[in-house]
Order: sequence, then structure tokens, then C-alpha cells
Amino acid sequence: EISLGLVGSEMCIRDRFSDFVERYNKAVRAAIGNDRVKVGWNGTSKAATTSEADLSDVNIGWLEQIRTYNSGAQYVLGSAGSVTLGSETFPNLDSLVYSALNTVEVAFRDDPDLVVLVGRNVMQAAKGSYYDANGNTPTEKAKINERVTVDTYGGLPAYVPPFFDPDSILVTSLSNLSIYWQENSWRRQQLDNPKKDQYEDFNTRNEGYVVEQLGKTSLIQGIEYA
Repeated sequence: EISLGLVGSEMCIRDRFSDFVERYNKAVRAAIGNDRVKVGWNGTSKAATTSEADLSDVNIGWLEQIRTYNSGAQYVLGSAGSVTLGSETFPNLDSLVYSALNTVEVAFRDDPDLVVLVGRNVMQAAKGSYYDANGNTPTEKAKINERVTVDTYGGLPAYVPPFFDPDSILVTSLSNLSIYWQENSWRRQQLDNPKKDQYEDFNTRNEGYVVEQLGKTSLIQGIEYA
């Protein structure tokens, strides 16, 4: 469920912006899209009445399914320095991604659509070490300034998804992470709430998160930094 408040006079806003309805609907769609992604990364349970700020109690998301159903090396939770970026075992992000890739089931390991999803802290640490090592070399500094630093790690295209666990990496394909929804289940109600001087927009839809092929995933969490 999502609620958006429009503070102030609706008539005043409509007078100022002739495309107000289009702007408003775009904002609603963006908010819904962001929340769906948040649930996909953070969701661990389904509560009758949700209350968690990170939306972890709205639905069971992709990462929770991978943690629950993957066994052995396909899910690693680092602890006590067991997965440290910049260490002898994992000197850089390439080595860490390559290690994760080698735990994907063999049937999927050479699929051309595989990517690596990288947490914000992991990417910052990886690029920071690159800057430290090459920032004073003119040719390499030029690459940094031109924003053409390495965009692949372990041979895979790398992305930093919004709302993704900042200390994790996930090897999979984007098409392997799905959201299914029930047709005709979208309910919407808009209410005028004069007590708060705002209009409220409530949206609900029956949805489920699906990892299409669990064997086509490798998740490492709890990454630390040397």
C-alpha cells in the first residue's frame, strides 16, 4: 500500500501546472516502482499489518528466497573477516565476482545474460582502491576523469541497483528476477483529508516475487573491507 499526500490547494496547483495530472501520475508510478524494488531486495516476510520502514515485512523478496533455498557455496554470509575485499584471498572486486561466478550452477555459468549486482559500499571500495593505485598516473587519471573506469568485474557487466544491500554482490541475470501480479487486483482510492490539508492516494495490488532459476544465482553478503 502506498500513500502520497498533496499538501495545499489542488486548485492552486492545477492553475499553475496545466499538466498537473500527468506529473502527479508519474510521481505515483515512480513511488510504486521504488517500493517494489525495495521489497524485492529487503523483503523477508508478509505481515497482515506492515510497519517496517525498509518494507521488509511487505512480501518475501528475491534475496530472502536465495538465502532460504540456496545451499552450500551459492550463498555466503561473511563473518569475522571471512569475506574481506582487499585481502589476500580477495585482493579486488574481480576476484570476488569470479569466485561467486564459479558457484553458479554449471548449466547457467556461461549464459551471456549474466551480470553482477554490486552494493554501493562494495563499489565505492573497489573504485577507491583503483583511484589510490592509479590516480597519479596520467593515462589512468584520464580514464577516471572520462568516467571510463572498469564497468565489468570478473568478466561480468556490473550494476549498482537502488536500495540493494550495500555490502553484498549478486551474480544472476536481470530476467531471472521477476514480479508476478494478479490481474484485476489493483485497487486504488483517493481521499481528501482536510485534517492534514492534503489528498491521499492509496494503491494495493496482489504481487509475488519470483527467482526463476535459483541455480542461476550466487549471493555474497556481509562483505568487509581491508
